[in-house]
Amino acid sequence: METSNKFMDTLIPEEVIIVWYQSTLINDDDATIKMALDQEFTNCVKFFDDSADDCVDFITNIKDEKIFLILPYTTTYLIALIEDLSVIKYTYVYSCNLPASQNGELFRARNFRGFYPTKEHLIKTIKQDVINYLNTLTHISLQNLTGSKENTSQNVSQNPNKFLWSRVILNTLLKAPSSTTTIDQQAMLEFVKECKLFYKNDTRVQKDIESYQQNYKSEEAIQWYTQTGFFFRLLNKGLRTQNVDIIFTFRSIIVDVFKQIQSLYHEQQRR
Repeated sequence: METSNKFMDTLIPEEVIIVWYQSTLINDDDATIKMALDQEFTNCVKFFDDSADDCVDFITNIKDEKIFLILPYTTTYLIALIEDLSVIKYTYVYSCNLPASQNGELFRARNFRGFYPTKEHLIKTIKQDVINYLNTLTHISLQNLTGSKENTSQNVSQNPNKFLWSRVILNTLLKAPSSTTTIDQQAMLEFVKECKLFYKNDTRVQKDIESYQQNYKSEEAIQWYTQTGFFFRLLNKGLRTQNVDIIFTFRSIIVDVFKQIQSLYHEQQRR
């Protein structure tokens, strides 16, 4: 139970969080935007309807993700409080009734993205901004963790501490007992339980998890990792943030991927 709590509390599957502070839902457009954001960015949207303090506290406690913040025009004073926080990627000001004379200081705020008088323009802009940001990220992948001989020297020179940490983690997982069917099944059940809890509101991902539980084979670990979205997002996030609880939850597939890479490498050497 403790592992589950740690897993749920420390991981957001995407690299971004959409935060919308709105003191009240003023009209139907606000409700429509709220629904659209929830559908578009499953598991990474936070709404604050009453307390600005709660919203600011949430933002200041974020360390690893980038925040895309939506504010109504009536609360733009918050921008001055948080504009220096590095976790804020963009701030969007939404209002269907923008005043003719707008606060010029907002345009000078470091992360101010613009005014958006229509929900269509707002949602379209946020979606594209999130896509553009995710495309620029350099993820830590299993290649970094399992590092081939070709990229080992490059990894050491670029970030020796991270490389050493990765090798220690991998060696620990490889030495952990995993040779019995009972232990393998226990690792899978633990992993499935965590993923189902985390994606409990996403029916599409729930189907992928069920498919994994029924059809996964250790010799197909690479295919599952590269072709299944929830694997890639959660595991890469755990590796990038060096979250030991998350990595341990994924220990079975990490070891399977490493062994499959080794097997493929040896096959190529024999040819």
